Amino acid sequence: MELSGEQENTVTGRWLYIQDRVIPWVDGRTVRLSVITDITQRKMVEKELNGAKERAEEATRLKDKFLSLVAHDLRSPFVWIMGFLKKMINDQAHPLHETHRGLVRRILDGGESMVNMIDSLLKISRLQSGKIALALQFMEMNMPIRSVLHNFLPLAEKKGVVLAAIEKATPHLIITDLFMPVMDGFELMRRVHRNPRTKSIPIIVITSDAEMETREKAVRLGADDFILKTAGVEEFLPRVLKFVA
Repeated sequence: MELSGEQENTVTGRWLYIQDRVIPWVDGRTVRLSVITDITQRKMVEKELNGAKERAEEATRLKDKFLSLVAHDLRSPFVWIMGFLKKMINDQAHPLHETHRGLVRRILDGGESMVNMIDSLLKISRLQSGKIALALQFMEMNMPIRSVLHNFLPLAEKKGVVLAAIEKATPHLIITDLFMPVMDGFELMRRVHRNPRTKSIPIIVITSDAEMETREKAVRLGADDFILKTAGVEEFLPRVLKFVA
């Protein structure tokens, strides 16, 4: 029979690991063999690790609490500002000029995006605290894309960039991923090459899939070049300049 366990010497403060075993001796007697190992250093390391773990957990709790408070405090003024903007745009007695009305709508769209982002931060905080659970659902991508285009339109106009997603204005080059929701890169290439107006547009495929089968399929569907997402700028830019320079 063997007994083992850890024990602290209250006098010296050192930790010992004691193993007791009863064994038969050569003369027929039964003797007790004890092996004592000093594990003070290991216990000190364990104590430091446990302390570091507790400090890290406390820091995470404080960070989550701070994030929740900041997000909550940020949300209120945004909602307040948007309320006044909505009142301005709906004021029939003092209607806005159509140009200003459009600008206010854009500000409202940006405000809505900020409120949604803040709500997402609050959800993350609740998720980390275990108060909510993830629920997967399908999402219609058309509206978010239109919203992004709408929000970036003023910046694009300022820089002289025209946003027009390729049937209205033929681009010099298409850079596409392969694995995307709703329509993947393969289907995009099929549609581009079926359309007489777009079939001559060069296409660069950029993806994380390095399989030769994927590369061959992309080339068969009309890809002019194939770049891995791990490629650096020094490799990516020359490929682009080959088609647009």
